[in-house]
Amino acid sequence: MIPAVEPGRIEDLPPNELREMLEWWRTERPAQEQRLATLGQLLPRGTRRDMEDGHTHTFGLRRARVLVPKTVQPFDGSTAATATPTTTSALVGLVELQSPIIADRITYFGNGGGSNPAVVRLALYNEDGKRKLRDVTDAVNNAAAAERSVTFARIHLPPGNYYILACLSSGATSPPFVVYNTSTVFTTGASGEPDIEGNLTITGGAAPATFDPTVLSVAADRTAVFRLDGV
Repeated sequence: MIPAVEPGRIEDLPPNELREMLEWWRTERPAQEQRLATLGQLLPRGTRRDMEDGHTHTFGLRRARVLVPKTVQPFDGSTAATATPTTTSALVGLVELQSPIIADRITYFGNGGGSNPAVVRLALYNEDGKRKLRDVTDAVNNAAAAERSVTFARIHLPPGNYYILACLSSGATSPPFVVYNTSTVFTTGASGEPDIEGNLTITGGAAPATFDPTVLSVAADRTAVFRLDGV
């Protein structure tokens, strides 16, 4: 997967991100270009122009304005569940972004309740947990059940898998988060392989800079439902 990068000049990238991007261009781009060329031959006449305009990128996929990432776990699409994190136990789940997006806002659903004051935290990681892409907080303070939005600095997120973390940042009790009502089919993953969802031990309500996806306390109904808005 092409690395997630913030919009800006390439020379402003940190050395580690620049190395990651250059390695991707060296090893992955030729194969991706061949796939796109093959796809272009299969598209109806006139579609290729649409793929190449300024509103599209990432191998012809149209950039989304709004995305609701889906859990990769089998789930009941007709009902939702809730789960309540703490300052020492975060909810973590693997989700899929179906389209590229330049995102600057995340929206989640707090189910009401919790203490006053109470501040919750949401953080987004890449698939291996080694890069924390965004980390935001929201002073929910015993608000009624509602959609709640938090803005952040714009970031380009290519299609692929990401981990979403939700926890209580500070306060006595978090409001429950609306989460995907998931199946237990893949709750226990293969030994040494990444877990799809579960609880992650944290300290003091902080989202760690990195985490190991193979060491979650696996459980169903741990992936927060959220929406990304972009430009």
